[in-house]
Amino acid sequence: MVSSSYVFAFLLARYVPHLNRPAASWCLNEEFRLRFPDIYFRNEKVSISLIKDTLVWRESKEGVVTCKHAYFGSLSTHPDVTWWKFFWMSFVAPSISTLLWLLWYNHLPTEDNLCKAGFSLTSWCGLCGNFMETTSHLFIFCDYASTLWKVVCRAFNCNVLTANLMDFLCQAFELSFSPHLGLLWLASIQAIVWTIWNSRNGLIFYNWGANIHKSLVFIWHSVREANSLSNGVMENKVDDLLTLKAFGLVGCPPKAHCIIPVIWSPPLPLPRWFKVNTDGASLGAPSDGGCGGVFMTCWPFLKGCFSILLKHVFAFEAELWAVIHDIEYAWKFNWHHLLLE
Repeated sequence: MVSSSYVFAFLLARYVPHLNRPAASWCLNEEFRLRFPDIYFRNEKVSISLIKDTLVWRESKEGVVTCKHAYFGSLSTHPDVTWWKFFWMSFVAPSISTLLWLLWYNHLPTEDNLCKAGFSLTSWCGLCGNFMETTSHLFIFCDYASTLWKVVCRAFNCNVLTANLMDFLCQAFELSFSPHLGLLWLASIQAIVWTIWNSRNGLIFYNWGANIHKSLVFIWHSVREANSLSNGVMENKVDDLLTLKAFGLVGCPPKAHCIIPVIWSPPLPLPRWFKVNTDGASLGAPSDGGCGGVFMTCWPFLKGCFSILLKHVFAFEAELWAVIHDIEYAWKFNWHHLLLE
């Protein structure tokens, strides 16, 4: 392999415009052509534009720099985040959204975070009294918290399994629901986080006992408020109906893309037309069966009916026999304009 420095030692090129061509080319010396023929012939195919070079601002679509582009270019860049849409919603109170935002960054003053900050205290979960109070234990693994999550997940017919708080929230946010149920699911997550934190603070500062029933009532109330303020639509699925029924809500079905009216107009002249409703069935395949028909006028008035017992037939055969007898009776009574159903 030829090194680049060795090639550059023999590369004595100059820019030579050709007046009979719209572009210019490189003119390399003979020594370079003999030593590096492959590079020489590849350069022959490369054309150089005669347009004068101009300065282009990379952040602008037009390539022209403005004060606005210069200002945004001077700012430090931050990575794009997508989790904000799970926290800040118009139908959720800002205090609840702020609480979930602090939980996402692990900035809540739980006892383990207070110990990390230098406070000397004995950490103990007041809701269950079994383990030390950590953020993951308080909001996921505590008996009080796990009961709330199980009840709500059962209502939404879903399940979230994880080993830590961050993975739990990521899995919960990534669950797929219809637009209507997706908004209710996010509202229920924020309501659960709020009621766990509120129960914990009430127990520590006011010596209030934690009540599962009151927490579930608050969660159900929050979901119903979100349902009244959200603008999502449900899907035509049984799971969506069962979830909405569990919360006592009425779904918002999607609007039809196009409504086409279908109106049946009877043929004219009316007095000459008759309609017959037929049916046929069998007890087995094959077995005893039967067929029948009812003749009606266009007003409608009953014109006649029949039923026939059939032996050793399939259901399809019974239907065919019903049609055959319909046509025979219609022809016999001169009902030549017949609608068969």
